[in-house]
Amino acid sequence: MKFSEFLTSKGVSDVSLLEADKQAELYNEYNEASKKEIEKAIELKASKEDIAALKSELSDTMTKQFVALQKVLKDQGILMKRLTSEEVSEKKVTVREKVLENKDAIIKLAKGESRDNVSFTVKAVGDMSLSGNTTGQIPQADRNPVIGDVNERAVTLLDLVSSGSIGSNIKEWVYVDSNTEEGAAASTAEGAIKNQIDFELKVGSNKVEKVTAYIVATDEMLEDVEGVVSLVNNKLTTKVRLALEKYVYDGDGTSPNLEGISTVAPTFAAGAFAGLVDNANNVDVLAVAQNQIELADCAMPTAIFMNPSDVTSLLLEKVSSTDKRYIERLQMIAGTLSFDGVPVVKSTMVPAGEFLMGDFTKANVDYKKGFTVEIGYNADNFVKNFKTIRGEVRAVCYVENNDRSCFVKGNFATAKAALETA
Repeated sequence: MKFSEFLTSKGVSDVSLLEADKQAELYNEYNEASKKEIEKAIELKASKEDIAALKSELSDTMTKQFVALQKVLKDQGILMKRLTSEEVSEKKVTVREKVLENKDAIIKLAKGESRDNVSFTVKAVGDMSLSGNTTGQIPQADRNPVIGDVNERAVTLLDLVSSGSIGSNIKEWVYVDSNTEEGAAASTAEGAIKNQIDFELKVGSNKVEKVTAYIVATDEMLEDVEGVVSLVNNKLTTKVRLALEKYVYDGDGTSPNLEGISTVAPTFAAGAFAGLVDNANNVDVLAVAQNQIELADCAMPTAIFMNPSDVTSLLLEKVSSTDKRYIERLQMIAGTLSFDGVPVVKSTMVPAGEFLMGDFTKANVDYKKGFTVEIGYNADNFVKNFKTIRGEVRAVCYVENNDRSCFVKGNFATAKAALETA
């Protein structure tokens, strides 16, 4: 079959007037029809001359097809170049380079061997930069795997008190009421009546209290955020310990609050030094407070708790307004400030301008239930994929009645006023 006859059967008078894809489609159909005609002629044992004629007709048509394809490619190249002329002139990029890169795909499309459209992007060669050639977080950030927590004060007081355990929910102790002591021991003459004394025994008690905190988080947060579980556990433990320590320091003893050391400690008393100290300063206050403890027949204080600002003020104390030497009773040994050998402990737990001095081994914290962190469900947590993480401790704090004189609390401004000469 001649190509012209094929076109007539398809109702086409001039194939060159058709779009490139339609031409390719007709060439492909003719190619397939001619091959089948040749195969049929061979099958029917046609003469060599007839078969050669069919092959010659197909070869001629294929040659014309190739020539037509070149024209299509040229026209398409000109069209592409026209569509991107501004870009070509500005960026010195030719469409021809892209056409050559996609030559095989375009030929297959023209032959009808492929129905896939050929597309490409013309892009100029240029300098690369993070701002101009990247999208998203490139390069990937180097993130510290540890989540930075909020700074908290150091737990110091709990390390100085006496710790124990308790099996009940109430702690009791028996003590001699010093206000009920009568009589006195004294020398006695031969045959004379001995000296009688008496006293009353009383029972003191404090109740076990509970300090708690909890955090509610989704399962997704606990599972997907690296380190959050450890952070939650540490934060709960820290918050509960700090709260317990604060109650041990100044809890008012009204349930559910623990009774703190400064609540039961005697207040600073100038005593024999009232109105006798010229230009009284904070060092004078601490010296008289220590004397107050010694007069109560108590052991040497083990620590003085002060606000950091007051410790700094103490370090700046001079001998006098005219003698600029620092007071030698303050010493820094191995990073620890001491006053006459008594360690000075800095803590923001102590209000500025106040202090608490004493033998902290006389203060007791007995644990009914130590620090624990537990996880579970609360209310509708389960159906909402939440978890409740709870931290708590149950403990009792107490200073036995006759050990309370081993402590002194005070306000520096008030104490200095009591010492200052009239």
